[in-house]
Amino acid sequence: MTAVRRTLIAAATLLCASCAQPPAPPPRAASPVFQPVPAVPQEELSIQARSQPAGPGKQSVAIFVNGERVIDGMLTTKSPRGSFRGKYHEHQIQAECVLVAKVDCTITVDGAPESATRAEEP
Repeated sequence: MTAVRRTLIAAATLLCASCAQPPAPPPRAASPVFQPVPAVPQEELSIQARSQPAGPGKQSVAIFVNGERVIDGMLTTKSPRGSFRGKYHEHQIQAECVLVAKVDCTITVDGAPESATRAEEP
């Protein structure tokens, strides 16, 4: 066997030996660890609407959340509908009220319907 031929055989053997081994698996990425976010308990909201006469053809409207006055409004027989806004802590409060025989209000908290209520008279 010639020296060139032995070199070619040795090179081919080394080349084939490296091909026979499967490639090393890629390093495995660590799985992300998720920490649970503590849920904020829903704040209990007690909402009351009150109205009272404020003169001929007028009714004042007051909206209370947990006893705190958050909205003051006025309805009249000439303007029997009103949209009133207020804030209780971080909550946006809105009252859509109408004066018919009595004052009726639809109240939303942070844009979600909370209640439809008839305003109490003192």
